[in-house]
Amino acid sequence: MSDLLGPMRRRPVLAGLGTLLAGTLAGCSESRDPVTVETSIHLSDGDRRQTMVDGERDDLDAGQYVWWEFTTNSRLEATYDVRVTAGETVNVYVLTVAEREVFEDEESGFDAVEGSIQTETEGVERTITLDAGEYSLVVANADILPENA
Repeated sequence: MSDLLGPMRRRPVLAGLGTLLAGTLAGCSESRDPVTVETSIHLSDGDRRQTMVDGERDDLDAGQYVWWEFTTNSRLEATYDVRVTAGETVNVYVLTVAEREVFEDEESGFDAVEGSIQTETEGVERTITLDAGEYSLVVANADILPENA
């Protein structure tokens, strides 16, 4: 069976399945309070389940966001769990890498993967099906929303 994942970035994860990268950037200045979030990401092809991120904590000031970028080699299910442990709410969604580039450059005019959007949440656990490709899970302490939200 082929690997579930291609390259992943943030830090090395289990051998053979890739590595993971997250970025934290400041978005526009807003009247939001800082938040602390815990994020977990699991990928499954039905036969195997891979934990890519397990309860990682991030502190986000107003207008900041963090993302985890990953490449899938085949159709699979991605389950993510994002919990605000301090502060109020965040926006959570999955973007293709091309849409994330628009998000980073413009902070508007981008679309999220259908079924992945959760706005103003204190916590979400969601499973979505992804085709082979490059994706980013975005957690934003900012009022930056996809066009299809």
